[in-house]
Amino acid sequence: MKNKKGTYGIDVVTEVALALFILLLVVVAVIVGAYALIGSNIMPTGSAQSNLTTGMVTNLTTGASSFFGSSSTFFGILVVVIIMIFLGLMIGAVMLFRGQGASVGRA
Repeated sequence: MKNKKGTYGIDVVTEVALALFILLLVVVAVIVGAYALIGSNIMPTGSAQSNLTTGMVTNLTTGASSFFGSSSTFFGILVVVIIMIFLGLMIGAVMLFRGQGASVGRA
């Protein structure tokens, strides 16, 4: 039996989802670390460093929520690409069965 992994672009969707998940974990780790700095004794409350760290955390959370809020757009684009790959394979199969000698999918 042939290995059909990636025939319809499922491996691409899996890789993108995994990359987004890893990026989400990194962003969460940075935000948690920055929040830990704000409340620590390293930076006194109200100091310039504390204020800069608070601004950084605000920018990180706003940027991350904006980025991951549009991740549905990335998956929508992936769905369109998968449909286009499927249609291309179907057209190639029809041409092959009609005897026009299409070489879609041949090694």
